[in-house]
Amino acid sequence: MKGQKSALDLTREVEDLLQLVQQVGPLTSYLGKAEALLDAAHAWQEEARTSRTALLTKINSPKHRADQSFQRFLGQTLAELKSKYQDAYLAAHERARLGANDDKKKATLTKDPRLVQLQKLAGIEMMPTQQLREFENRLFALKTCFQLGKPELGADPMCPHCSFRPAEELGAPQSSRQVLRDLDEALDGLVQAWTETLLTNLDDPTVAGNVDLVTDAKGKRELRDFIKSKSLPEPVSPAFVKALQEVLSGLQKVVVTADELRAALADGGLPCTVADLRERFERHLVKLTKGRDAAKVRLVIE
Repeated sequence: MKGQKSALDLTREVEDLLQLVQQVGPLTSYLGKAEALLDAAHAWQEEARTSRTALLTKINSPKHRADQSFQRFLGQTLAELKSKYQDAYLAAHERARLGANDDKKKATLTKDPRLVQLQKLAGIEMMPTQQLREFENRLFALKTCFQLGKPELGADPMCPHCSFRPAEELGAPQSSRQVLRDLDEALDGLVQAWTETLLTNLDDPTVAGNVDLVTDAKGKRELRDFIKSKSLPEPVSPAFVKALQEVLSGLQKVVVTADELRAALADGGLPCTVADLRERFERHLVKLTKGRDAAKVRLVIE
């Protein structure tokens, strides 16, 4: 009788466990996927781990498994975790994705006359084109999704429209909306910097006389207007670009990367004296300009 009772108790425990598994199975499956999507350092993750540890301790107890009040508590706890996850995911999604209005601003920025000016000037060898590439990469990397709502996260924890995975899109201290604003402001700075680069080179004694040698009348006129107004023409015409290329063709662009410069200055060990640093820098310049006419070399840091 004792053995039979033990067997019945075991059967009842198994049945209780199966019933509990069936009851919370969909929620636990959902939360398991959610943990893989959300940033591991997110506060929700810690709450989920703490709740799981506490619940598993009670689930291991047959007494708790059979307790209907515990079963209700278990379901409520998991449902609350799900709701909090959805809120956290929606907040991260809103930060990482552009809304409808911002998407229109992005579209406008991609065709902005200032950006078009830079894109046309990028064919001139003297220009620091890496700056333009970095700007375009940041702009075109911005993603748009404004259709997600909390009800759509009911069955699956991931956005069905853009498959946003917060854990894979870390490292952005700013929201996509702020990045878009910053890029808009940065465009003015880029145009100004490129304008000053051109004007400085055109003012160089080895170059200034070449303006009179430009063969195309339209290009020569636009080039002189640019030197006088100190403002890029809008739009930048092919004749203007060709004129710049003719005038600046005698100059030699030499790219200096930050990594190469850092390595050159550290060659020989750090810390070092001012004299050592100056000697290393001059040695690096000699290496960069070897075989070139130093008067025609133009260093561009990228």
